[in-house]
Amino acid sequence: MAVKSEYVTVGERTLIRHVSDSNKYIRQVETGILYRSATDVIPCKYTYEETEREIPKEEEVKEIDQ
Repeated sequence: MAVKSEYVTVGERTLIRHVSDSNKYIRQVETGILYRSATDVIPCKYTYEETEREIPKEEEVKEIDQ
């Protein structure tokens, strides 16, 4: 249970993407904002931590939105 970080290339830019490895929201430590995933420029000035809050499955999201 942790935040994974991976490099992604978009056009000629390399960015860093952060995501939970256990389907949880991640929190940007500096602002407290929750994300499903976050993509930053390099060097990344933010840090992320995994929360206990699980990301709902697509079926659950559809039921809530209706």
